[in-house]
Amino acid sequence: VEYKPEPNAEVVAPIVIHKPVRWAEMGKPLLLRAEIFTRDSLERAAVLYRERGTNKWRVNLLEKSFEDFYVTLLPPEIIQKPGMEYCVVAVDQKKKGIGFSGLPTRPNVVQVLSSQRGWRAATTFAAILGWSASAYVAFRSQQ
Repeated sequence: VEYKPEPNAEVVAPIVIHKPVRWAEMGKPLLLRAEIFTRDSLERAAVLYRERGTNKWRVNLLEKSFEDFYVTLLPPEIIQKPGMEYCVVAVDQKKKGIGFSGLPTRPNVVQVLSSQRGWRAATTFAAILGWSASAYVAFRSQQ
């Protein structure tokens, strides 16, 4: 069943549901996901992205992965310091409504971390130390 709005019906822009990515590892591709809902057929869904501090936007199309879920993979060469900015946009076929997450004037900002190995090792060590201390305290309190 196709939706046919009345002539004076309110224009409803596509709805974009996207949880912004705040952190990424340098030199690794970045997967972005969004759910996009629209009354009309979707004309285009894309991610506008750029390196922080630059003005030139690049575009990656979002591809439909399942029902209303769309994905794209940003290339690893863009995931560099000083970070990146991006916006998710969706346009319906009538080009009357635009849905978005982030705007070119207020984009989603991704902080880029140099390497996760050091942080993973440090947090693993801290977790082991915490568990050991907890086990020691529990053991001592039982005696």
